[in-house]
Amino acid sequence: MHDSQGHWPLFLRTGGKLPGAVFNQTTLALDAALAGQGIALACRAFVAGDLKAGRLVQVAEESMIKEPSYFLVRKRSSLPRAQRDAVWDWCVDRLSLAGV
Repeated sequence: MHDSQGHWPLFLRTGGKLPGAVFNQTTLALDAALAGQGIALACRAFVAGDLKAGRLVQVAEESMIKEPSYFLVRKRSSLPRAQRDAVWDWCVDRLSLAGV
């Protein structure tokens, strides 16, 4: 299954159009994979919880890092420091891939 990122040709080291359903959002491709409709290619951060819970399985040992990378960013804020840091810490904890 393909999403709008179009990483399958790079992952498979092939060119041209590949068969399979095409979704305009990664989450839709992942929902289809969760429903047993095929194999999706996704960022580990998007599927870490489903992998850990056994709802999804990694079907290939190979992985790839595609630039540009994603970064957790925030705007300089005038929110009180404790509130801002609590949200930031939650995001960092939630998106951490340690132990996955």
